[in-house]
Amino acid sequence: MAADNSVITDELRKRLAQCVAGSINTISRVKYIAVGSGGAPGGTPTPPAGSATALEDEKGRYEVGSVEFPVDTTARFYITIPEADLPGASLSEMALVSEDGVLYGIRHTTPKVKDTDEEFQFAFDLEF
Repeated sequence: MAADNSVITDELRKRLAQCVAGSINTISRVKYIAVGSGGAPGGTPTPPAGSATALEDEKGRYEVGSVEFPVDTTARFYITIPEADLPGASLSEMALVSEDGVLYGIRHTTPKVKDTDEEFQFAFDLEF
């Protein structure tokens, strides 16, 4: 995760703290990556807030297709946005979303416009 453009949310931090302390036994797994257009007003990415509970302007939510561990402390999640979805959308924000609908990580990027004849693939690293 790039230092200024990505954040682990306060809610995930809270859940991890409770889990390692034994107050809760498990936390929900990441199931989706949400994508939106609110991460780069004026074309420049802004730092996401750890306190955020939703994207600024969510356009879609896609089930995680696969997960890799490039290093022991990083989980890399992949999604594919099909050709027919989000034509013309300018995507500049994404979030890891748990199976119970809670945002775990948020990333802002420079806008990427999705043409009607394109399939987009995104990877999102959650680094600890």
